Amino acid sequence: MRLNFDWKNIFERKQATLVRNEVGVKDIWAGNVHRLAWGDTGPSGQRGFITEHSRLHQPRFPEFGHATFQAYGHYRAFWLPFIDEPMAYEGEKDPPWFAEEPVSPYDAARWSAMTYYHQYVARVHHAIANKEAFGDNGVDLLPAKRLCVVIPKTPGMAAKNAITPFFQKHGLKTGRAGKADPRTFHYNGGEVLYDVPTTLNTLGFLDNRKDEELDDAVAEFQKWLDRLIHSSRSQCADTVEVKRIEELNAGLS
Repeated sequence: MRLNFDWKNIFERKQATLVRNEVGVKDIWAGNVHRLAWGDTGPSGQRGFITEHSRLHQPRFPEFGHATFQAYGHYRAFWLPFIDEPMAYEGEKDPPWFAEEPVSPYDAARWSAMTYYHQYVARVHHAIANKEAFGDNGVDLLPAKRLCVVIPKTPGMAAKNAITPFFQKHGLKTGRAGKADPRTFHYNGGEVLYDVPTTLNTLGFLDNRKDEELDDAVAEFQKWLDRLIHSSRSQCADTVEVKRIEELNAGLS
């Protein structure tokens, strides 16, 4: 950026809390970028900004060239601590994230249901329709006819370390659906494919409620997923079913 860029105005307008401009003295590309591009470009990456500000940090690295800043040790030592700095906007006391509204687990449940439907359910349905459900060796074709989405009681029961015993108890193996960008599932005989939405586990990270107190958020996820599966735009209604985990503990196909 140009050497006389007005950072004072940026901070006053609350467009940034802190800026770190690392000056690589031997970075010839940064020093000549203004000759190759237009606008606010300038040699600030090699020479530093002229205007000083308490919120503008400009450490100088005399031996650094253009690629040196990309070193793993450098961004671990300097970039990550800078990003984690809890600085408030100019004229305020608390960092911006103090004022952020917490995400409701129920809103998150609806978004998770939509994401899961489009990124997983619809793709597995497509794989079943096109006979692209393969066994644990990735080669043997399975006689897949439908997908069963297994809904746990609470978000914590959707964690990987929690669902693994469920799959082991029923002797389920892991297969994959689709040839390009495949999705994994579990199966026994192969006609029915099973999946527990691990995305549900994230609902427990959004507020201070206990896992057992978020069963209604899981119910919200199931309600929205059912709506999506049976909507007029969906082609999955005859291929996909949603069941609670307690319904399946008696035995799987």
